[in-house]
Amino acid sequence: MSGARSLTDQEVEDVLNEMKTLRDRVLWLLGVKSGLRISELLSLRIHDIMEHGQVGSQVRVAKRNTKGEVGSRAILLTVSAKTVLQQYLDSIPGYDLKQFLFQSTQGDKAISRIQAHHIFKKAFNSLKLKGNCSSHSMRKTFAIKTHKALGEKIELTQVALGHKSLSSTVHYLPVNQEVVDRAILSAG
Repeated sequence: MSGARSLTDQEVEDVLNEMKTLRDRVLWLLGVKSGLRISELLSLRIHDIMEHGQVGSQVRVAKRNTKGEVGSRAILLTVSAKTVLQQYLDSIPGYDLKQFLFQSTQGDKAISRIQAHHIFKKAFNSLKLKGNCSSHSMRKTFAIKTHKALGEKIELTQVALGHKSLSSTVHYLPVNQEVVDRAILSAG
């Protein structure tokens, strides 16, 4: 969690361009755009993104697939996420609403966390990205971008990430020591 680093917009784009299949590109984009944990992403079935026969406005994660099984979550989909999800579904001939969104080629199951890890590591290594990059970098990147978009309101960021406590959210956000130092000096 705290070990994985966030990625810049350029790095997100570069990783996307390294992905070999549409499935892998959609997995990457949905992770960066929704902030879902890799386990939540891999638990998704096609019906979790559908409304009235097309890609809906949100993705739903069942309670049994959330961390700690605290409660189900619904995350709004950006226009770009909806577009790429629709393209992806259009590329799957005769899909079943009950099948996994990120279906393995090895039968009726989702790709594994290990397989996702290998897909991402291959892209990170190919790009020679520095620091600890992992599947959790998607969630960290989402957290930081969302936190800024929310005016750096930590309580709202907590909701966006689906955290039970603020202390969990704090681990995702960088501390700007320079700002802290200036505040201490100005208060003195």
